[in-house]
Amino acid sequence: MTQAGKLRQHYSFAARIVILLAAVAYLAYAEVLERFDYILYDKMAVLQQYPQDPDIVIIAIDDESFKALGRWPWSRGVHAELINRLSSIGNQAVAIDLLLSEPQDSDPYADPLLAYAIAAHGGVIFPVAPALETGAEALTLVQPLPLFAQQAALGHADVELDSDGVARRVFLYAGINAPAWPALGLALTNPAAARAVYQSFTPVDAAQAGHWVRAQEALIPYAGESGSFRKLSYARVLFDDEALASLKGKTAIVGMTATGMGTRFATPLSPLNHQPMTGVEWHANVYSMLTTGRVIYPVPEAVTTVISVVWVSMVLAIIAWSGKSFTVPPLLALIAAAVFLAGLMLEFYRIWIPPGAALLGTLSLYPLWNWRRINDFLRTFWISKTHSNVALESIGDGVIITDALDQIIYINKGAENILRSRFDQIKGKRLAEILGLEAQASSLSANQTGKDRVTDSLGNPGMVECVLKTAQGDERTVRITRNQLFDDREAVMGSVIAMTDITDRIELAQQVAHQQSYDALTKLPNRSRLLAQFDILIQEIQGTGQTIAVFFCHPG
Repeated sequence: MTQAGKLRQHYSFAARIVILLAAVAYLAYAEVLERFDYILYDKMAVLQQYPQDPDIVIIAIDDESFKALGRWPWSRGVHAELINRLSSIGNQAVAIDLLLSEPQDSDPYADPLLAYAIAAHGGVIFPVAPALETGAEALTLVQPLPLFAQQAALGHADVELDSDGVARRVFLYAGINAPAWPALGLALTNPAAARAVYQSFTPVDAAQAGHWVRAQEALIPYAGESGSFRKLSYARVLFDDEALASLKGKTAIVGMTATGMGTRFATPLSPLNHQPMTGVEWHANVYSMLTTGRVIYPVPEAVTTVISVVWVSMVLAIIAWSGKSFTVPPLLALIAAAVFLAGLMLEFYRIWIPPGAALLGTLSLYPLWNWRRINDFLRTFWISKTHSNVALESIGDGVIITDALDQIIYINKGAENILRSRFDQIKGKRLAEILGLEAQASSLSANQTGKDRVTDSLGNPGMVECVLKTAQGDERTVRITRNQLFDDREAVMGSVIAMTDITDRIELAQQVAHQQSYDALTKLPNRSRLLAQFDILIQEIQGTGQTIAVFFCHPG
């Protein structure tokens, strides 16, 4: 190759590298492989095991509570009694995952009772959430009545769902136009600080309402699938002193778990028990994550982009430094190393780096580095295939190729002519289905039908002569030879069937035999036929004493 040719090859290779790195950067920054990264993260999340947090108890508004306290909604005096009972055992913090934004007109004393209980406790947290006003596009904040909010701490209950509908992350702060409110689980860790947020909060005018702004994203390392946290029925805590005493020194979260009520979310651990997670359990996981220091921080898109490009560049440099051909085993080892490093950062450093773009870039290095070898292989393969097709199409006999299930994957023109069918009409059908055959071999057992005997004969390597009925209904006599194809492990991968149409040869042989025994003009048996019959009769009566009589009739 000339010097100019070598330079062109180098420039072409360098251009491919630049294009590959640019593609990796785009994939990482635009999160094109987001779904793939979610799958990897979920698999790693399932492998991580965390001990159950014994200091968290869910007070469940469940079916048992409805049986004891009646239909929902209950009087807020019931909630006041629950808070008072928790205060009696020195409870420091309780989150009530209920949006109490409207006054309870049916019981005028209920709201003041609840407000007094909240003030007496000092550590009650209520949720706030964004909502669209009916008939308008203005975003409003749904929050408890001012009577409750003045005495309680507030935390946002916004649950972020990823594009596949799975709840993997939480934003520790969120709000309208500015991330003012801590998450409910974060407020539960420090109710006094969360209460101060409300004191300094300035309501957003409806005309100025914009977007729901989130900040400080974190991935949730779930402590387990749905049902992992200890639960006590709301009614039991209300009426059972022993159950109440078991909550001493615990952090309580009150929420809906009754069948058909409340919001439920899929999580990375949902496949373990095929159950979605209730909102109150989700808040419990966020609180547990914060108190145990298990917060997982996803790196920003820009950082992921830089890491992905650096990884692919390092892999390329290692391949170039080694000077060896880039084969499949090293490729798989590098992909496994990238996944392992992502899991390592997740497990020990609590950082999630989506590896999808880096993995795809590493995979793309194989054809980039071996493009000349792949090109030579494809060209050789194409030439070989072309030669094979030309050879098969030039054969007058029929050739049929089947797979391991005896389904047709190829026939040549000769087979199309014999079967009177095109390849696209019979592709994928079983061989026995397209051959309506009757065996000519007399050595086969007499208690089998013609079709069964031919099927048995064709099921094994060898040759058989048969009569087949074509798609047009005419019959053809064929000789079929079958040979099996094996892979490198001696497993059957298909068969090659050669089919020769011998109809004309059989008809010619029958015609010659007929002319030897019959007169061409009268179509009657001739002298040779008569003498042959005499020989047969003489052999039959020898030793029997019988006599043969011959009558000669002359016209006349």
